[in-house]
Amino acid sequence: MEKLKIIPVLFISLLIVMISMAPTYYYDNLSMTSNYIIFVIEITILIPVLIYLFKKTSKNSNLTLHITKPSFKLLLLDILVTTILITLDIAIATFLPDVDDSSTNTLFHMLNTRYKYLNLLNTNIISPITEELIIRGITFALLKRYIKNDTVLIILVSVFFGFLHGISISIITIMLFGAYSQIILIKTKNMSNCCTAHILNNIITTIVNFIFM
Repeated sequence: MEKLKIIPVLFISLLIVMISMAPTYYYDNLSMTSNYIIFVIEITILIPVLIYLFKKTSKNSNLTLHITKPSFKLLLLDILVTTILITLDIAIATFLPDVDDSSTNTLFHMLNTRYKYLNLLNTNIISPITEELIIRGITFALLKRYIKNDTVLIILVSVFFGFLHGISISIITIMLFGAYSQIILIKTKNMSNCCTAHILNNIITTIVNFIFM
């Protein structure tokens, strides 16, 4: 990791985030061909690059990338946490009915375009994987070199994760999920657990929004 500098690694990671989010936030301005090209690039190039960067940055933070099947108990915990966070989101929306929820609006528009299936695949599968590798893995590992207190790191990374998704009524629950996912990585040393938790969270949230929107 000594050969890897923080600024270049973060720049590359954030660039990958911007590319991976392009189909989600610019669906009206991208052609079908452009959407498919970005999707193929994500799978064949971006995710492998992120895995490589994570492996390099994780050495000094005692994190090792394992791709193993998550335990059944952990899957149940993921569903429970997601259910609690969605309930909290609904409660916040009830008390703040006049606040515009940009995340729900974005989902609504995605489901009403000709790219809806590609957008759903990107939002619920690809983006969770890239975000976990970048935020929970690379960013945490880089900061771990300078901040030894895990609690402080969990708070910092979770706040960053929340604001990365924009200012919306859901920012509190997004930060809370970020903290939960970070704790999973610290406890299990298994990045696949974080990715699975994030994928489940997004899929369940999408279903709930689709039913009630």
